[in-house]
Order: sequence, then C-alpha cells, then structure tokens
Amino acid sequence: MLAPNPIQQQAVNTLLQSGQENYIRQIEVRNSKGQLLMSRDEVNKFSESIDMSTLPDGFYLITVITNNSSEVLKAVVNRN
Repeated sequence: MLAPNPIQQQAVNTLLQSGQENYIRQIEVRNSKGQLLMSRDEVNKFSESIDMSTLPDGFYLITVITNNSSEVLKAVVNRN
C-alpha cells in the first residue's frame, strides 16, 4: 500500500501489509522514463518512509521488493 497518493507533502510511506512474514528488502523509485532516482537496499522492515521532497511534480514508479515477491506501485507527486 502506498499512502498518501497523490503526494502533496514531503514524504510518502510505503507500507507492506501482507503479513508478518513479508518484509521490505529493497525500494526503488523511478521516473516516468524508467530512470532510477532512488534506491534503498537492506531495508528489512515492514514499513518504510521515502523522502520525495526533492522530486518535481510528476508520475513515479516505486518498486517494493520483499523477501517473497515484488510489487510496482504508481505514485503521483502534485504539490499544487
């Protein structure tokens, strides 16, 4: 789960809610062109915050890799 979306504040929380056995291993943030903007390895938590305050308004793909699977979340940054 990704909240809030659209992002109007500085940070976005990526929350994994698929049970206590799944934890976040890695997070990647890419722009609409697929360019890697941020990567966080060895997170090893059930939830994590990402500071997106330096990113301009736009569309982003956040890949959350867990110990069992991966998921691509769509995020919109719109501070207007």
